[in-house]
Amino acid sequence: MGDTLLILDQPEVQEQLRLSRASLEQVEATAGLAQSTLTRWRTLSASGVVTPQEFDERQAAANVADANVRVSRANIAALSEVLLLTLVQTDTLRVMLSVPQTAASQVRVGQRAAVVIAGAGDAAVDGRVARTARAINPATRTLLTEVHLPNRDRRLLPGTFATVRLSVPTAGGGLRIPAIALIIRAEGPDVAQVVDGRVTLLPVVLGRDFGTSIELVDGIAEGADRVVNSGEQLVTGALVKAVRRAGPPATPAPQS
Repeated sequence: MGDTLLILDQPEVQEQLRLSRASLEQVEATAGLAQSTLTRWRTLSASGVVTPQEFDERQAAANVADANVRVSRANIAALSEVLLLTLVQTDTLRVMLSVPQTAASQVRVGQRAAVVIAGAGDAAVDGRVARTARAINPATRTLLTEVHLPNRDRRLLPGTFATVRLSVPTAGGGLRIPAIALIIRAEGPDVAQVVDGRVTLLPVVLGRDFGTSIELVDGIAEGADRVVNSGEQLVTGALVKAVRRAGPPATPAPQS
């Protein structure tokens, strides 16, 4: 305890501190003169030589000078205690990811995670699940999970985006729909189903995320007409004209 870890040389901060101390000497001298003048004018005011207004002006000047002294001292204190260095620990990186609700119960602390980082080659780096939020986010129906990634050679940079693969058993067989058909609201994810030209917003339970498509575990039946790329303005009961979307219909998600 109390050992010197490092000595910092910050010339720009030292120069600011030197100027602030010089400024303090000036404002202290001005404040001292203002107080001496105020003392004399107080005597003159008591003798009726000066008017009350003139005395009030000298009082205000003395108050301003005192305030300048306090400001200057505060600046010196701030420069003396300024945070000059932030130490960043990079030998172990923290990777944050959101695990879908369907797989959340299978995530365990200590579980292996394969992390692939763009720009760092295609080889996966082995990480371990360090902790989870232990609660499902009601808006996204996902579990916030933290993976620790060894980085003793400092090859990986903090703040980088990565792809994480967790091996967890899933029930599978969910319906797979285009990602643009999903509507994210504060209450949770919805899908807009169309029946007889009218929209019904159905809450859904998300499964695996395949990028351009999403697995739905529950909420909508296979073969139902859906609205894609609808936006958050769509409401239940809205009239729409169905137009068949090009491409294959939604299919059950593959088993893992």
